[in-house]
Amino acid sequence: HLLLKFRIHVRLLSFRCGDAGCAPFGTEGIGKGRLLNCRAAAYWNNLVEVTETNSIWNGHNELYIGWHGSSNTLRITDGGAVRLSDLIESNRYTEIIVGRHADTAANSLFIAGGATLGAETNSTSKIRLYVGDDGGRNSMHVASGGSVHTDFFHLGHGSGSNNQLTITGSGTVWTNSDEMWVGNYGPNNIMRIEDGGMLITETGNVGDKATASNNTAVIDGTGSIWSNSISLKIGGAGNAGNWLSVTNGGLVSAGSDLMVLGNSTVSISPGSSIVAGDYSQEETAVLRFSCTTNPAECATMVISGDASLGGTLAVTLVGPGTPGPGDAFNLIDGAGAVSGEFSNFDLPGLPFALAWDTSEIYSNGTLHVIAATAADADGDGMPDAWEQRYFLGDVEPDGNQDEDAQKNLQEYIAGTNPTNAASFFGVTNAMADASGFIVEWNSVSNRQYRVLWAETMTNGFQTLEFGINFPRHSYTDTVYGAEASGFYKVDVQLQ
Repeated sequence: HLLLKFRIHVRLLSFRCGDAGCAPFGTEGIGKGRLLNCRAAAYWNNLVEVTETNSIWNGHNELYIGWHGSSNTLRITDGGAVRLSDLIESNRYTEIIVGRHADTAANSLFIAGGATLGAETNSTSKIRLYVGDDGGRNSMHVASGGSVHTDFFHLGHGSGSNNQLTITGSGTVWTNSDEMWVGNYGPNNIMRIEDGGMLITETGNVGDKATASNNTAVIDGTGSIWSNSISLKIGGAGNAGNWLSVTNGGLVSAGSDLMVLGNSTVSISPGSSIVAGDYSQEETAVLRFSCTTNPAECATMVISGDASLGGTLAVTLVGPGTPGPGDAFNLIDGAGAVSGEFSNFDLPGLPFALAWDTSEIYSNGTLHVIAATAADADGDGMPDAWEQRYFLGDVEPDGNQDEDAQKNLQEYIAGTNPTNAASFFGVTNAMADASGFIVEWNSVSNRQYRVLWAETMTNGFQTLEFGINFPRHSYTDTVYGAEASGFYKVDVQLQ
């Protein structure tokens, strides 16, 4: 087992932490020297720490954490720095690999506390960073103001699977100047940007090649950002189950294009957003919005360019309550041309007599809740669907199959169950208290109520209040409540 801690400037050529056994320093020509030239059986649990301000590890060409071994760790913390370049010629690629071969697992790279990883000052070398080349279950964690500068990044490059990247905390920033992949060839890799972490790159991919299925990118929390200056692609030809999830105020942007390909999903939760230039969605892909029942609290997508649509638009409602007639859920703000259509709408169920109106989704990105136009083939005032639901066929409006106090048509209007004698509309409580006389009734959605009062049954009733909507189910009479006698009546009608 190896433990190295650097508190001074250290310069080396190639270094492998966790190779197959370890022997002293050896060289293989300029730029190919090794601090550890490893030849024996696989080694595990090696640790290298670069910690505290002014502790700097200057390296060249290659840095491997887990060449053939497992559970090896490089920790850069508390202002420490690792800087790499290529000695042979400029503009070459310097490689950092966490988990190189298929027999490596659980190797890790940890950067936190203002520590940095990147190219040497004034170096023109480009850095390729791999977490899980062919190895699996490797990880990288950037936190607490850590800073990473790379040119290309691969999470699950070759056959590597179940590798994980986490970027977390306000002030934690990773800048990648070119392209990055969450699952290039490998499946089941996951990237999390959370609690104000930030990733800035040129081009992003989640699941690229046909073997790269079930990869996930999660951007979670206010201030958590994944910014792609050119494009972002979710999924690819032949793969399936790749997922982009933006939650709890997270933000994802794609300056030129956001493409959702194959059997992939983009999911956005309330308070979160995606901003893109052009947007395209293939026929097997899913765009999923999550909204509360308050239309003002809904996920949003802003498309400044054109949209090419296909596949499924899905909406999930979270939280208490139900939508009401006239509610409008603005999902997409678009400025350009729209081609194609969603082939499927996966929308939540609504209370009886309400329906979703998708007619404006392509013009202004809005879903509306409207009163359903219920088919009534026999014109008896009871929708066919209601009769089928309770009676499996047509019934008479004056019928009373449950033998309670109300007929079938009355039960439909009241929103009660016409096959249950215990389900009927009526006043459920009437009592006097210090505030007045209280009348209560059983209230249901999509109905409107009116409360009336009369001094005697022979006198005409006068309206005390009308337009009372669910979920309200009571009225307090402060005018006639002190009378020695009187009568109250509650009416119900379809909203």
